Amino acid sequence: MVLSSTARKLVLLLLAAMLVNLLFVASTLSASAHASPHDAVVSQTVPLKLDCVHLSVAARKYAMNHGFCTTNGTTPNNTVSGDCGTSSLSLQSLGRGNAAFNESANSSLGIIVHVDYTVSWQNQTRNTFNSFSGSPATFTASWSNRDTRFTNTGTVYAYVADLTVLLVWGGTCSGLQPWDRISVL
Repeated sequence: MVLSSTARKLVLLLLAAMLVNLLFVASTLSASAHASPHDAVVSQTVPLKLDCVHLSVAARKYAMNHGFCTTNGTTPNNTVSGDCGTSSLSLQSLGRGNAAFNESANSSLGIIVHVDYTVSWQNQTRNTFNSFSGSPATFTASWSNRDTRFTNTGTVYAYVADLTVLLVWGGTCSGLQPWDRISVL
């Protein structure tokens, strides 16, 4: 089988993306092997849902051909959800009032090419709150990101207020507000 120049470039791009993911997983496993018991991270994973209503013609055709959406994409309340993967948030105390916010999305319907997210947090001990957003481009089925913020010491509750991922074939999936709570030292 002979591949065109464009097909060869796409195959190389996919292999490079897979290598980056493999290196990330390996570094994460290596880092977790050295974690102390005080670094315990509790997280919540929730479903990603496919938006079958607001698709382009090409994306709707793809979704229908693969059984992701119904023929017209609507239900009585004009919303169709299809399982699209998972999203999660985990918090980690870094000391001195700093917290790590670890966001992730894992697609079961294809490669994620863009992510929009907003995380809101509240220090329940000090009655302070804030939020932050990100909009990175990516090329992976398993996206993850780490943001570090000064929250001050106390009990911090956070949730992903908004999460939308764009799939390579044009579909969009939304996260259903994963959350976490920790004591920031």
